[in-house]
Amino acid sequence: MRHNKRTRYVILIAFALLAPALLSSMIPKAHAVTSYTLGTIPFLSQEGSTFTIVLQVGGASGSTQYQFRFWVKDPAAKLHSSVLQNYTTSSGQTSFTLPLFFYPTPSFPGPNDLVGYYFLNATQVLPSVANPTVAQTEFLILLTGNFEYRRTEQPGTA
Repeated sequence: MRHNKRTRYVILIAFALLAPALLSSMIPKAHAVTSYTLGTIPFLSQEGSTFTIVLQVGGASGSTQYQFRFWVKDPAAKLHSSVLQNYTTSSGQTSFTLPLFFYPTPSFPGPNDLVGYYFLNATQVLPSVANPTVAQTEFLILLTGNFEYRRTEQPGTA
């Protein structure tokens, strides 16, 4: 009888020590909500300018290939798309900034001579997401170099 009592205590102690490790491996790991920030440098310029596109991603998964396509809707309401932009995160990496690329270029063709607002959006191709449009922004192309001028100033083109 004494032997059974000791066995029970040993089993109870072993279970008490191993239970947290077993339970923690059974609980699924929470993944942070992925966030996206899209911007252009500069936000506003004049006709003929080139814009730098910046996409930052937070809450990413490690060891994952990401793929994005960008779209610009010009003031004439025409859509222009970029080639696919790729990025692969390293193990444990949870945020990244895509390598900078530019609009307009051969890999992202479109006009830069129409005055008005250009609407830019980023769609995620990989990994697949429920709503592929992950970020949006806009930039402005003006006819001249400034929003406004004093009555005594002549409009500049630079």
